[in-house]
Amino acid sequence: FRFLNAYLGHRGDYAALPLLRYYLVYRAMVRAKVACIRLGQGDISPQERRQEKKLFDDYLSLADHYSRPTSPMLIITHGLSGSGKSTITQGLLERLGAIRVRSDIERKRLHGLDVQSRSQSGLNADLYSQKASDATYERLATLAGHIVGGGYSAIIDATFLSRRRRDAFRRLAGELGAPFLILDCHAPLPLLRQWIEERARAGGDPSEADVAVLDNQIRHRDELTAEEQPWVISVDTSREVDIEALARRIGNRGAAAS
Repeated sequence: FRFLNAYLGHRGDYAALPLLRYYLVYRAMVRAKVACIRLGQGDISPQERRQEKKLFDDYLSLADHYSRPTSPMLIITHGLSGSGKSTITQGLLERLGAIRVRSDIERKRLHGLDVQSRSQSGLNADLYSQKASDATYERLATLAGHIVGGGYSAIIDATFLSRRRRDAFRRLAGELGAPFLILDCHAPLPLLRQWIEERARAGGDPSEADVAVLDNQIRHRDELTAEEQPWVISVDTSREVDIEALARRIGNRGAAAS
């Protein structure tokens, strides 16, 4: 899933995901057929026969696995810039078999920019204007539909500091028939400022958020409400996070809600 997510992040071909399982079943069945043909040949040794029989059984089981119905979730992150959302979700996507969409990447894609490009946008202007942000979240919702519709859990990596946008994705999950979760990433503000400055110095990250953006987010964010808590899993990113345990928590919550 690391490779698949990297490819999708680079190419943006999320709309093709509903076809992926069909191709996986097809390729597994082709390899099973090849093994079956080999089993029917007369020049095969007993050891080769055992090997080919195992390959046949394994590929047949794999095709059966990919053809079974899935129970995908729709997971959104919540947290200020620099709170570790992308770091946490990178570990989760590999353990949950999920597809992640990063708002930083899709925002730039909508404006024809490369992932590593610096837009030179001002605070709440250009790529980060209200209009551009609304378009970005609309695209995230569309991609979430493609992912869940394809039978994969979707992780939407964005700040989601607006209650209006969180509610929109909760409604979307209901329309898709998918369990909904909010992954709330948080850490002390001094640490967030430190991480943002370190990220800027290191370079190589799609995010353009700086300390000024962080301060603006703090002033205008909608805190998670008591009404939203049933969908929230809180993650203190100032401490070492046990990704395996977090993935199990998420999986259990999803199974309970299915």
